[in-house]
Amino acid sequence: MLRWFISLAVLLMGASLSACGSHATTGSSSAAGATGAPLESASVGRGRAVYAAQCATCHGDAGGGGQIGPPLRGERLRRKPAYIANAIANPTPPMPKLVPAQMSQQDLLDVTAFVQQL
Repeated sequence: MLRWFISLAVLLMGASLSACGSHATTGSSSAAGATGAPLESASVGRGRAVYAAQCATCHGDAGGGGQIGPPLRGERLRRKPAYIANAIANPTPPMPKLVPAQMSQQDLLDVTAFVQQL
């Protein structure tokens, strides 16, 4: 019975997070798992520019959420950088897959750093 409840909880969490990702506190303290490079090499300023070009349409200019994407403010309180980077690199629809076609690995690190400071 417990296994069934856990499976149902995981399924419901996945469905509720399909708009863009994730609301769990998992992952390591660096984005290396998703990108192969440490988050320390990221630029928040550059991440802001990439976010404005690639993410703001759905998630809002200041990460407050939009009609499609959920708010991203306070993500640092809910998720570790590796989890955020992984959600961007391997998104759940309707979020588009932007890496590597429209975003480089460095863009991914930079956007992750920017989202972490929202």
